[in-house]
Amino acid sequence: MDAKIEEIYGQVLQKVVPSSSKKEKILNLAEDVKKRVSSELDVVMSDVRVIVGGSVAKDTWLDDEADVDVFMLFPTSLNKEKLGEIGLRVAKNALRGFSQKERYAEHPYLEAEMDGIRVNVVPCYLIEQGKWLSAVDRSPFHTVYVRERLQAVDLRDEIRLLKKFMKGIGVYGAEVRVGGFSGYLCELLVLNYQSFHNTLEAASEWTLGMVIDIENLYHGRFDEARRYFDAVLTVVDPIDANRNVAAAVSYERLGEFIMACKIFLKKPSISFFYPEVEIPLSPSLFQKKLSTASFDLLFLLFDCNVTVPDVLWGQLYKSLRAIRKILVQNGFNVLEVSAWSDEKRRNILVYALESRLISASNLHLGPPIDSKEAVDFLAKHTGAESTVIGPWVEGNRWIVGLKRKYIDAASLLRDRLSNGGKDTGVGKILFEPLKNSLKILVNEEIIPFYSSDLDYALFMSSFIRGKPKWLI
Repeated sequence: MDAKIEEIYGQVLQKVVPSSSKKEKILNLAEDVKKRVSSELDVVMSDVRVIVGGSVAKDTWLDDEADVDVFMLFPTSLNKEKLGEIGLRVAKNALRGFSQKERYAEHPYLEAEMDGIRVNVVPCYLIEQGKWLSAVDRSPFHTVYVRERLQAVDLRDEIRLLKKFMKGIGVYGAEVRVGGFSGYLCELLVLNYQSFHNTLEAASEWTLGMVIDIENLYHGRFDEARRYFDAVLTVVDPIDANRNVAAAVSYERLGEFIMACKIFLKKPSISFFYPEVEIPLSPSLFQKKLSTASFDLLFLLFDCNVTVPDVLWGQLYKSLRAIRKILVQNGFNVLEVSAWSDEKRRNILVYALESRLISASNLHLGPPIDSKEAVDFLAKHTGAESTVIGPWVEGNRWIVGLKRKYIDAASLLRDRLSNGGKDTGVGKILFEPLKNSLKILVNEEIIPFYSSDLDYALFMSSFIRGKPKWLI
């Protein structure tokens, strides 16, 4: 291994490996939460196990980035509605006095903050492996599997390197907003390749549809696994052959990870792990960037109070794609798109266009000259109000010049979304918000909002840069 790379790994490990005292503090906190939850459960149900899981239980967490995950394992006789109801009530009572947020995966769970540490108290079922009743039921088995594998070969620090690398390049996190790599996926990749460096070298050669099967559950039948999961990347869950641990990974995050691995191995830098702290452009500089840009920006602002982040982001991304399709179908060339939300109320979809204004007419390619459709084509367009020139023959096809219905992207979207976008493919949850609160802004019109929200300013400063931080 290159000496510079080894030096970088050493520098990163000095920062990400928790000290003995920090580990003791976190483990004590985890045990305290466990006792609080167990004590509260004793009042409600006597046959519920409480365990500590996640990266703390596996000792793969990063210094200053610990999350404590505590699971309540309920009997299978409890239905899902009661599981969520009782689990949430118990968690709230157990952690009363601390800051709390209600979260939702397949069922509700509690997120709290204790001594500056995020704590998740999650209900699931006490169940035999493979007989899953909820998605969370696998989590305790994941903890056992990784801990057992790490007893044979201690790769905890190698996992920490991979997690920090992914955080640094912005591909860490399986939530819908990110579409990246989960902590468990990082652990499995290192267990499979046996070191962080080996993982980078292997990933730099990955291709779309790559299948990784650590426990050989498909016995080398990768084509079968590839067809079954139909994903950009497949990592078969060692404790469930029917689950792809990498299902959340998007094309974008996979592509960024593969290329970051290639570039790091050729030109190693600690900035992949610790990128420069982003500072948003000042409003005046941002305005100057917009005024001199060779493209136009279209902003769709609306209010929406969806409380579950994954649901919200799923709806935002669905709508982002649907509206992009509308723009393209009407002749607007879209360069880049993205979405932003404060996950409380305010949401923005952003479209970078070659131009918000396009020509008043466009060429429309008709059928071949010897086709049956040619007669209907001529009947439709000859002398029609929408026809500005033609029809005529060019090569072996009929051609006609048509008048565009919309030449302004903003006008197009105001019309198409005036009813909330019900016939456009946008997310159903966003129909009413789009109908009642949509504002469409162009270019510098966004400056007042940009100036009022630091998080949005960071987002837009990154968007207008248009490339990953590590791509220098």
